[in-house]
Amino acid sequence: MAACMCIAGCHHSSTHSHEGEEHHEGGHSDEIEFSEEKQELFGIGTEVVAAAPLAKTIKVGGQVLPSIGDEAVAVAPVSGTIVFSGRMTEGSTVAKGSSLAEISTKGLAGGDVIAKAKTAYEIAKTKYERDRDLLADNIVSRNHFEQSELAYEQAKAEYEALVSDTSADKANATVKCPLGGYIKELNVTSGEYVEAGTAIATIAQNKTLQLRADLPERYAAELREINDATFRNATGEVLSVSGNGGRLVSYSRNVQDGYIPVIFEFPNRSGIIPGTYTEVCLRTATKESAISVPVGAIIEEQGIYSVFIRLDEDCFAKREVRIGGSDGIRTEILSGLAEGEEIVSEGAMHIKLASVASAPAGHNHNH
Repeated sequence: MAACMCIAGCHHSSTHSHEGEEHHEGGHSDEIEFSEEKQELFGIGTEVVAAAPLAKTIKVGGQVLPSIGDEAVAVAPVSGTIVFSGRMTEGSTVAKGSSLAEISTKGLAGGDVIAKAKTAYEIAKTKYERDRDLLADNIVSRNHFEQSELAYEQAKAEYEALVSDTSADKANATVKCPLGGYIKELNVTSGEYVEAGTAIATIAQNKTLQLRADLPERYAAELREINDATFRNATGEVLSVSGNGGRLVSYSRNVQDGYIPVIFEFPNRSGIIPGTYTEVCLRTATKESAISVPVGAIIEEQGIYSVFIRLDEDCFAKREVRIGGSDGIRTEILSGLAEGEEIVSEGAMHIKLASVASAPAGHNHNH
């Protein structure tokens, strides 16, 4: 494909040779012709080099985590044999308060917990209704009736906490979803015996996430200057915390295994899965004037970095550059480019393929 795209030399109305021509720092290789039609086809984009503010960065490791309150664990209210409601699997959507599973307490050595709670509830209900009628005839005191009413409400709450209105069998305890979302993890299998308090499933909303960046303690002096971060998602796309509606939440005052945790929080607008490990660029103080290019504009070959500059409408040349820091989106260029030059900001790899396909010697750059 590259061979088809590339024809050596760029031809225009007047002609001059490169011989004796002054070169920019680092020089450039032979020109590469890439027609305007092909530029449009392959999405070649350019930008004019200009100095602008650029944040200093510290590259560290990190992990995407669920935010506090964004996950909850459903636990078994009683001991017994658990049976899930329907086809519950990891990833299933659930509603807050809905039935996740039912637990049968029949045959337990300590007696049927559900049956005991139901009996206590029915006795309290009967006594409450009787005292209500007697109060109307002034046979019992108001204080006596209120005690009956309180006992009834307590027994009712204890029983209903074990079973739901939608329970197929009122003799079974119900495991209710603590919040709406999806099942992140199932900790038990249907038909298994569980103890009261056993974690049954983790429910996640996945609406808000945290980014934990592990800052090496040698950067502790720069901790207060950190204000933003970028990181890569599973597809390789670079995301900015602030650009995604997030913010810096906190950083630890203690060193943990040689690192200082720095925590950011942001809405999950990109379908990011919690638990992902990622490379993080922490942004600190801003350099007021720096020449930089998009990360994708830089070509690396055996430790040598280059960009492609536009010579005219359909002609480009490779230029070696020396790079500085990067915020994950743009990389500072320390030498090799000057303001006003036009570089390939998108599709640089297609230009590289064209340059490899054809590099004839002794050609002229014609204007």
